[in-house]
Amino acid sequence: MSDSSGVISKSVSQKIGKNIAACESSLELLKYLNSLLINDYGCDDDEAQTKNVEELYDKFKLQLTKWDEKKDSKKQQFADHSSEADWKSCPFCSQRNWQQIDNDLWRLEQWLQKAESEQKTQQTPPSNIEELEDIIQDHREFLLNLDSHKSIISSLNIIGEHLALHTSDTAKAQKLRKRLADDNRRWELICQHATTWQSRLHNSLIGNREFHKIINEFNVWLEDTERKIKHFEPVDLSSEKSVMESKFMRFKELKCEIERCEPRVISLQENSSQLLKSSSNDQIAKETFTKLTDLSVKLQSLRRLTALYVIKLGAVLGYDEAFINAPLTASQFEQIGSSSSSVRTLAQSENLQDAAEGEDDINYTVLTRSYRFLGRVIRASLPIQALMLVLLGACALIPIPNSDEGGYSCLLTNTFGRTMEPILRYRNGAPPT
Repeated sequence: MSDSSGVISKSVSQKIGKNIAACESSLELLKYLNSLLINDYGCDDDEAQTKNVEELYDKFKLQLTKWDEKKDSKKQQFADHSSEADWKSCPFCSQRNWQQIDNDLWRLEQWLQKAESEQKTQQTPPSNIEELEDIIQDHREFLLNLDSHKSIISSLNIIGEHLALHTSDTAKAQKLRKRLADDNRRWELICQHATTWQSRLHNSLIGNREFHKIINEFNVWLEDTERKIKHFEPVDLSSEKSVMESKFMRFKELKCEIERCEPRVISLQENSSQLLKSSSNDQIAKETFTKLTDLSVKLQSLRRLTALYVIKLGAVLGYDEAFINAPLTASQFEQIGSSSSSVRTLAQSENLQDAAEGEDDINYTVLTRSYRFLGRVIRASLPIQALMLVLLGACALIPIPNSDEGGYSCLLTNTFGRTMEPILRYRNGAPPT
């Protein structure tokens, strides 16, 4: 079980640890079954074997205490009989690991300081439900951050104790242990304050009238919505077009209302679920959590049902996908509730309006800008082109003088204007034929 130095071997320690975990899980299962038999099935203590379960739990605690004492004694023996050479040969006791644990402890202490400063600002929960929701959301994020640092501080305690145990510098080991003890004490205070603050938030949420009023209003609205859906059912796709158009607009209106209310219900459920589930003995909290859960499930079911009706009716009526999925405008909400002919007129007018707006966009935006651009180009280019033509024509009409004879060369003379006149003789001979 142990070597010559008195240290428990690693394989034996792992095997015992697995057995302890298996025993602990079995005892937890026995306790759960015992409570299930007593609370749900009405069994008494004799039938549920309560006494035997408690005796097994006490035996397990006794054996676990003996194992912890044996481990502590082996550690002490190792600390008393290990030599300095053994400490230096340990791969975990290098100077690099000392620096690493110092940096990790510094980062942990910075977070502890930040957490303590945040908790100092937590005085009294507000009565306004929106402000209370924000504070509950902040508390949820703080608990997630707290849980992520739990494994960090646990590993630092294990590594720090190992380094303090294997170092030959007693002052350094005492300093590290004192630092770990202070951080553990601050950690425990932060956890206790978080538990207290969560309890206060729970009491404030349960006693908030506005919170219960919102839940009741949502339940009333949901019942009214269910009645409306049942009133328009069944949906017959072979009925008259006017009837299908009326039902299409009604289901579309209900779908939009459900989509607007669903995020609010989800927000209430997410923010209050942890507080409502934390107190297992509070009947009001259980009922409130059940109401929110049922409300969220019903909203999801109604949203899917109305969306299915809208898609089917829209496909039969020949509406495009953009119109089916588009939310209703304010004018459409005002016109809903009139006769089926007005609903049909609304759909047709919207299609015509979209087409007219499309034509207006083409005629008065794209073409107008194109014409204006072309006009500016023509006005800027025509004077320049005219001037270039005039200069080209003037250059063609000017004769070029001959420098040798001091006169003008007939070869370079523009004779285009006299090509139709008769010529009696050629100055430089007849042209080649």
